[in-house]
Amino acid sequence: MYIEKMDSLLYLRIAEPVGFRRPLIVGASRKAILAFLPPREVEGILRAARSADGPALRRLRTELARIRREGYAVGRGETTPGTTGIAAPLFDARGVAVGAISVSAPDQRFPEARILDVAVPVPEAARAISRTLGYVGPARADDPRSLRGWEVRSSGRAELARRGR
Repeated sequence: MYIEKMDSLLYLRIAEPVGFRRPLIVGASRKAILAFLPPREVEGILRAARSADGPALRRLRTELARIRREGYAVGRGETTPGTTGIAAPLFDARGVAVGAISVSAPDQRFPEARILDVAVPVPEAARAISRTLGYVGPARADDPRSLRGWEVRSSGRAELARRGR
């Protein structure tokens, strides 16, 4: 459920209201949370997803693995046609995914070439918010939830990378 939102100053904007609900298998914000839930809970949610067939569930499992690896989710038109959302999970002091922060806009503002440019600050903001919730991160620096080891590299466009890679 959306609990807070900031509207764009531009005339063309997303109009999903606070309190808006959708299943966890649809949309960047919800998939960012779903990817970091305990595996048993994820499997229960996927089994309960009546609208998804076998191939769709396999694609979703692959996507959730990518989200866990990269630390952010991208959704194109899944919740609202014609929009793109980029989201990263928020973790509490126990390391539990309790929410997500996202940036959403009409598709024309997020062409494929701009996804990484926007994907860099979203996980950074999520990590900062998670710290205010008491999250200190896992001990392993290769875990995408870790607050250690991240840097932003610039090579003409933004790139999110682990130090030492």
